[in-house]
Amino acid sequence: MTVVFSKIEDISKSLADLSARRIFLVTGKGSFRSSGCERRLQPVLAGHQVQRFFDFEPNPRIEEVHRGVRLFRQFDPDTVIATGGGSVIDMAKIINLWAANDVSAGEFFDGSEPGAVKGFPLIAVPTTAGSGSEATSF
Repeated sequence: MTVVFSKIEDISKSLADLSARRIFLVTGKGSFRSSGCERRLQPVLAGHQVQRFFDFEPNPRIEEVHRGVRLFRQFDPDTVIATGGGSVIDMAKIINLWAANDVSAGEFFDGSEPGAVKGFPLIAVPTTAGSGSEATSF
């Protein structure tokens, strides 16, 4: 399940509805703070255990995905929040999916894996502090 909100404050209700305790938070390196999202999200995350992952480039490499999957599995979250631009949200989605499924990247891409287990609930918080690619003709 992926949920997109128009206001950060609305996330609190969904976290309560999900009985979320452990949150895997995927963010940009600097955009999380510069967009104001960090300041606004802190009260929402109060009382939850949070593991933040931001150690990847804007166009992530497979090694960075694997690093995120390892951290995700070590932390064992019950909910994922992604805040940032397209690369951040895509990274959160792929980490969530791969962490829930014990298959290699090749099995996902070559179609040999017959099905996939859904990941944990994912809440996406898009920001405008990214590259701005959503505002271009590309």
